[in-house]
Amino acid sequence: MKGPMSTLAVLHIGTKKTGTTYLQNLLIHNQQVLADAGWTYPDFLDRRNHLTIALPFAANKDTEIHRAQELTTEEANAALVAEFDKQFTALVKPGDKWVFSSEFFASRLKTQAEVGACVGFLRKYFDEVKVVVYYRRPEFMVPSTYSQSVKEGLSRDLDMGYVERHRNDYAHLELLTRWQDVVGAANVTARPYLERFRSDSRAMVDDFCAAVGIEPKTDWVEPTESASNHSLGTEGLQVLRTINFYFPRPGTTYTRPIVRQRAAVARRVQATTGGGKVGLTEVMTTALLAKFEQSNKELTAHVSGPGWDEWLNQPAPTPVGPMPTTMTNAQIAAAIIGIVDREEKISAAFVAQIIARLSKPAGVVDWNDPKGHPDLDGWRRKARTARTKMRAALKGE
Repeated sequence: MKGPMSTLAVLHIGTKKTGTTYLQNLLIHNQQVLADAGWTYPDFLDRRNHLTIALPFAANKDTEIHRAQELTTEEANAALVAEFDKQFTALVKPGDKWVFSSEFFASRLKTQAEVGACVGFLRKYFDEVKVVVYYRRPEFMVPSTYSQSVKEGLSRDLDMGYVERHRNDYAHLELLTRWQDVVGAANVTARPYLERFRSDSRAMVDDFCAAVGIEPKTDWVEPTESASNHSLGTEGLQVLRTINFYFPRPGTTYTRPIVRQRAAVARRVQATTGGGKVGLTEVMTTALLAKFEQSNKELTAHVSGPGWDEWLNQPAPTPVGPMPTTMTNAQIAAAIIGIVDREEKISAAFVAQIIARLSKPAGVVDWNDPKGHPDLDGWRRKARTARTKMRAALKGE
């Protein structure tokens, strides 16, 4: 640091499936603990996480989140940056140490120029900008990222095609180099996300505090558990990706109500199917180990610190199969009936239409064959019948 009155910003780059949501909940529930230790975790941005801090500097503004935040025009983004400027100018004081946490530092700032624009803005208020980033072995990430993709609307199978389409999620060394080129290698702390952190959150918190430089003076207040990133389980995945097929695709017709309803459906599916761990088949496990073996070694050659040998030598994921569990349309329809809940505002008519569309084929839906979608002949008549039964069932609850 330049001196006792210099200002510091530490950016926690929330790569996918590395405990980011848990850490954000912990930080926001412990703002006073952090303050006692000399740190600020701001809540004027997005409260728990700081998603919007990266959005104005992302080159691609034709995304769902930009539309949801009404940030598709240069004027709207300039207004947001002006609001940031107003807040930082008023709140950042000499000697301050701030910590930010955002998934979008990783997923939205995809080039060195975008990273440079974001960091350049922050350097107007902070003398030093440092980075903490966690990396998880891709072999362990894939089932979790797939589950999240299904929650967000995906209906296709988990295969190597999915992995390739989402390659940016696993391009660990590219992300590291991008940030090192902007803030300097000495200012980037790369840490291994170890699978044992999933059952030992205290070890994860201790590792994070050491990486950031936080020394809390009192015990942490444990946040209430959030189920937002919990796995759906194999049955839940099968049910939800069937439903996803009938949701409007994101695009120019994107609306926040659709996303909210899809999220509500996902919560109900998770609650009624019991969730659970999502695994890989033996074929997928073998393919992933072969695909990422070299890149894992290349990453560990560019990082230092404790835990990296353990990260590289963690036992491979235990294969399971088949995944997802094969379910008949009748079983899927029964599960869909179970998710209807008036408090979640999931339309009974909407569910009835899905059930009607599933009613004719004898087998499961072929998500990957456009010609294999359920036969829609007579679905309106079937929907009316199903809707009547659904309403009667709801009145009886």
